[in-house]
Amino acid sequence: MTTGRLFWGGLVFFGVGSAWAVLAASYPIGTASKMGPGYFPLVLAVLLAVIGLIAITQAALTPSDAPVQMRPFWPCVVVSAAVVAFGLLLDTAGLVPAVLGLVVISGGQRLRSRPLELLIIATILATGATLLFIRGLQLPLAVFQFGEQ
Repeated sequence: MTTGRLFWGGLVFFGVGSAWAVLAASYPIGTASKMGPGYFPLVLAVLLAVIGLIAITQAALTPSDAPVQMRPFWPCVVVSAAVVAFGLLLDTAGLVPAVLGLVVISGGQRLRSRPLELLIIATILATGATLLFIRGLQLPLAVFQFGEQ
């Protein structure tokens, strides 16, 4: 990994971890023996920020002559949009359409994605999610949801 990629990756990790730590701190934290709803997200966010700081420090201490190249942000935008669509579809259409939408939209970030390949992946993931979350864990999620409920 080049020094530039290490630095920018560490910066993203630090930024995301810091933002989530601030959000998680707004929930009751509790203690290690009696955890509140904000405890686990806060611990994960702080660990992510620390990993980011380690990467930034390592990049700063490693000499490099290679120029820093910016990567296109298109894949990040598309995958983020897919996650937002999943959240919206889960409440309005159900688990299966949400998973299908997530896979198809996020698959769009790959320039040469094949529709049949995306359909097979989406079907396998939707089946697995249904078996795991609805049948196995018995979460109160609709498989398909039509109209107002």
